[in-house]
Amino acid sequence: MRYTSSATDLILAAGRYARGLGHSYVGSIHFLLALVEDPGLPGQLLRQCGVEAEMLRQMTRVLYGSGTPDMPLPQGLTGQAKRILRGSSGEAELLGEREVRPIHILLALTRREKAASGLLLNLSGVDPDTLFTSAIEALQWETVITTRRKKEAATTKL
Repeated sequence: MRYTSSATDLILAAGRYARGLGHSYVGSIHFLLALVEDPGLPGQLLRQCGVEAEMLRQMTRVLYGSGTPDMPLPQGLTGQAKRILRGSSGEAELLGEREVRPIHILLALTRREKAASGLLLNLSGVDPDTLFTSAIEALQWETVITTRRKKEAATTKL
């Protein structure tokens, strides 16, 4: 399944966060950091739940340490990060979409209970199940609005 440009940008941003923290890998925590900064729906949902980007960065440094910034990523994606990306394509398929968007990455991330991102969400006071439900509801509203616009456009006479 293809990734939209915004999903690709999000994955690249996760890599930049990993490098900035001096980590030699990209994990679920880096995806979460990139998602909370996302100007789209995933970032809005996280911020509405009370997740703050700076607090996440500080908790990441405390829990997972920091190394030398701007080092290469010799380890690449962690196993958990790979499972999240595979899961995001599954989420897109379940929703009948042809491309993976950042919201699908958020949905897959919330399903990974034992991921480091789940711990960070819990420490931020966010229940991953509640976040998942909020994301699905937002997607349903998005679908209703898009469908309504298409119907309005089809019935408008020029």
